[in-house]
Amino acid sequence: AYDIVRNATTLAETTTLLASEGVELWRNDIKLADFKQGAAYSGAANGTTVTTLTDLINFINADTSTDSGYNIGLEAQKDGFNKAVYSISYLYSTGANATAGAVSNDGLLNFTFGNYRSGASMDLQADVSDGNTAADLAATIITRINATGEYTAAATGGNGNVFYVTKHVSASGLDRSPDITLSSFPALTFVTDSNSTTASLVKEGRGSVSLGSNVAFNFDTGTASEVNGQGEGSEFTLSSTKSLLSGLRITLTNNTGVILPTATGITVGAVSNRVIVAASTNADSSITQGLIVAGTNIASYEARTGTTGDNYWNEGTANYVAAFSEISSGTST
Repeated sequence: AYDIVRNATTLAETTTLLASEGVELWRNDIKLADFKQGAAYSGAANGTTVTTLTDLINFINADTSTDSGYNIGLEAQKDGFNKAVYSISYLYSTGANATAGAVSNDGLLNFTFGNYRSGASMDLQADVSDGNTAADLAATIITRINATGEYTAAATGGNGNVFYVTKHVSASGLDRSPDITLSSFPALTFVTDSNSTTASLVKEGRGSVSLGSNVAFNFDTGTASEVNGQGEGSEFTLSSTKSLLSGLRITLTNNTGVILPTATGITVGAVSNRVIVAASTNADSSITQGLIVAGTNIASYEARTGTTGDNYWNEGTANYVAAFSEISSGTST
């Protein structure tokens, strides 16, 4: 599975391939086939040649030469290397009167991020400073998420309040499998009025404000949890949203009764990184690049989460990673 190049600010995918960018099928250092920009393909959007990532995916899926020539089936989809993108919003007031928020004092901001693999709640505190904006909050949240060891969070490089999160399989392995969906990533929930939140999110120097019925509240003298509890939703809003981004998956299927040589695989060829992210474009040495390996970047085992319906028929690891010895001939019905 391979990540896709995206604009750092808009997160829009780069879809137009570089000249000759694509993938190659190799076995024992012999190239069996390639699928690249510029290849003749009547099904392409322009009707003649592969130009975009969508063209490349459709071109791979339409090809039958590897099946007939080498008993190797190829399938390409945009459903691998999945990661979430989180966006932090912190504003004073609401509606047309909303302006960018800034933390009023140094302190801690409590937030939850789902559960640890052990089942315990992931209850975290971010160190924030006087004057911190949404972008600053995102930076310290990234640090705290990374410290859990169960996710890798990283800034997008554009909007400071937006960041990526990738789920871990092991201490060092990122889960790049299609089994990862948006629901695999937890909600990022701020607990601004908890005792462990010591940073005030109301505008500094707000003073005493009437709450109606001759009741006033002084935002300058209360504790952070009191101030935030009273002011959230009227004096300020702090929230997060998430969405899913997917990269390229290519699956090889052995269609013969003979085990394929171990040196059989996909490479990104000699040109890449316009659309397909690749650390190396050396065809002879990068067959393992992007390879999904059980226990490293896909779960070794996936339990069914229900007894009926869609949850019962969860796609397991073996749908994407299986040795020849693990595949049965099946049964007819």
